Amino acid sequence: MSKLALRTFNKRPEYNHATNALYLVFHALFSTFLHEIPLAALAGMLVYTGYRLAHLTEFIHVYRIGKEQLAIFLTTLVVVLATDLLIGVAAGIILKMVIHVANGVPIKSLFKPYIEVQEIDDNKSLILARESAVFSNWIPFPHQIEQIGLVQKRNLIVDVSCTKLVDHSVMEKLDEMQRDFEQEGLTFEVRGLVALQPLAKNTHAARKRGLATMRRLTIVAAADIEQWLEQKLLNWEHQAIRRNHAQVLVATTLRQEEPLRPQKYASK
Repeated sequence: MSKLALRTFNKRPEYNHATNALYLVFHALFSTFLHEIPLAALAGMLVYTGYRLAHLTEFIHVYRIGKEQLAIFLTTLVVVLATDLLIGVAAGIILKMVIHVANGVPIKSLFKPYIEVQEIDDNKSLILARESAVFSNWIPFPHQIEQIGLVQKRNLIVDVSCTKLVDHSVMEKLDEMQRDFEQEGLTFEVRGLVALQPLAKNTHAARKRGLATMRRLTIVAAADIEQWLEQKLLNWEHQAIRRNHAQVLVATTLRQEEPLRPQKYASK
């Protein structure tokens, strides 16, 4: 059974109702037994679970993903210990949004994604993401990806070159989506990541738009070809700039005989 089928299976209301009913029956039959478990045993389980979560390796793993992830992790941990679980989670989410805004994400795109869908050919589509692709506006993304790719059995390209930030959560989700497509025999390609700068060396680290890296090149040439060489380099530079600003139009070169039919989607 494919992963898409499993998702459909889990979303069916009758199975959700059956699961809830079984939980209520279990709670009714064994509630007395649960109360007989010594509190010391439950406390030991919680201490062991907390120790595993707060192990040094977890801190190292989070740090390697990104310094901002470590700050969010530590903030959530401290606030949970000082106050309450829900308050700690809320503090971590708020801090993550603040970091996103500091990294250039427009406030309007924190909760509202800007997605444009283009048909490249009969079996391939392109989803163009603008502004940002972060955890708080991610919900409509997988729906579009599953509907266009896994349901309609189409190869898919996700272009993030026009975004200002792709956070760690979305990077992980895109990686999971790629595995799902491979299981269905489809191709899933993420474009535009090279135009963004990773915040850490980890493959799932957040990526943001930054200033281009400047490199100095010294060329020694004869005087009679100096002007010709200078003109060639200027033409090459102008072409490179146009390519960087026109990545979203790559799909038009694949099928010039049929114009693209853009459809814009935004969360309500």
